[in-house]
Amino acid sequence: MNFKLAEEAFGFKNSMVAYAYAIVKDWAAAEDVVQDSYIVVIEKQAKFKEGTSLTQWVKRIVFLKCMERLRKNKKLTLVGDESLEALISRIIESKSSENDMSIQEMKINALKDCMKKFKIEIIKVIHAFYWEKTSIREIANQMEISENTIRLRLLKYRKSLKTCVTKKLKSMTD
Repeated sequence: MNFKLAEEAFGFKNSMVAYAYAIVKDWAAAEDVVQDSYIVVIEKQAKFKEGTSLTQWVKRIVFLKCMERLRKNKKLTLVGDESLEALISRIIESKSSENDMSIQEMKINALKDCMKKFKIEIIKVIHAFYWEKTSIREIANQMEISENTIRLRLLKYRKSLKTCVTKKLKSMTD
């Protein structure tokens, strides 16, 4: 297999990442999309028609991969770049009261209590993703499971945390 076309396409990888970012609004996701796109470029380079714009051909593949990514994310309905602290802040703001504890103390206590209920594996995933800013791909590689499994687990953990924190805050404010 001749990789000359693919090598030429890799020459404008950075501009494709920027293009993907404009669509998916997440740098890590944009890089993932472009990597997936270049796999398609390599697999389908025989279908490229000489005399047409290589840049436009690759850009179209990137666009289609971005749309595929957005559809997948919509199905999962993941919380975007929102951190757990921001999520907890929203919960507290909607349930705020004139308690002796500061809002910050309430958040910390509720989060600590809820985190104690999780297994160590769950805490490691949450810590890696939110505090260490480790990508989903890296976490999946470390745990030797699929990226989608990590996404689904994070979704489940967020829901559990939200429910737990909401109950704790409600009990603190009652």
